[in-house]
Amino acid sequence: SITKDWKLPLKLVCKALLPSNMTHHYTCGIAAAECYFGSKVVQAGDYKLIPNAIEVERFTYNEKVRSEMRKKHNLEDKHVIGHVGRFMAQKNHTFLIDVFAEYVKQDDKAQLVLLGDGELMDTVKQKVKEREIEKHVTFVGNVGNANEWYQAFDCFVLPSIWEGLPVVGVEAQAADLPCIFSDNVTKEIGFSDKAQFISLDANKSVWTDAFKKALADTERKDATDLIVKNNYDIKTEAIKLQNAYLELAGEKFQ
Repeated sequence: SITKDWKLPLKLVCKALLPSNMTHHYTCGIAAAECYFGSKVVQAGDYKLIPNAIEVERFTYNEKVRSEMRKKHNLEDKHVIGHVGRFMAQKNHTFLIDVFAEYVKQDDKAQLVLLGDGELMDTVKQKVKEREIEKHVTFVGNVGNANEWYQAFDCFVLPSIWEGLPVVGVEAQAADLPCIFSDNVTKEIGFSDKAQFISLDANKSVWTDAFKKALADTERKDATDLIVKNNYDIKTEAIKLQNAYLELAGEKFQ
């Protein structure tokens, strides 16, 4: 989808000009390819997948970092549900707050940790206040150590209204976290057996049950091989992208 803001007319014009000007199709995921290149390009397989790869070693599960982060932020005895994303309509924070407020009723040790900033942060804070769960929600803001926060989480949730292929989902699985995605998130992101998708139309009890199940999965391990296998290791993918550009240069100047 395209975010509807003051730049929307410009975005639509640029999008309309793409088909007649494209010579090569690179995409981070199938949904993005269909949105910008059209279904015919996707059906013909006329595109090259360039994954949103990460520095795997920064996100690999680390028990020492986990202990330090949880101690530093008073989370040692908490059941931590984490979310990373900008405070905007797409990320669906108000839905998350409503679901979490229901879950807290059955788990007083639950703590929702929100990383990110954005225009709707004050609205979400007000929602938290209205649901009377202030002590159970931590607003971290924009930080440079999101990789360390993933270690402190016990599970990860992304209830987006729409989403392409979210890098945060890759990062969370690199940290071997149980992940709960809305079914509006592209299924390509669910490459871990700890990932599940739930409809936003489902009863909130379905979501709270998913929280309970995810938090019960406390075994974490090194997921490097999983990330590399699914083509999200930046060291490998950067070389592929470099070679693709060199190939394009060869076509241009031969």
